[in-house]
Amino acid sequence: MSLSLTKSSWTILMAIRIRRNQPLSSNTFEKGYMADGVKRIPVTERKIRGTLSLRRVMDLFL
Repeated sequence: MSLSLTKSSWTILMAIRIRRNQPLSSNTFEKGYMADGVKRIPVTERKIRGTLSLRRVMDLFL
């Protein structure tokens, strides 16, 4: 099993191997957490910690 992480998603490749290291079955799972263009801003104030997620603003008046 291998695990790959990025800022906004993770990918897991799982393979079942039987005899001589030949793959019997394999599958890839991918999970996205944020849309493209979302900015993450860490927030810390005394004992409060979190992340502020700001999405891109579409300005229709330009």
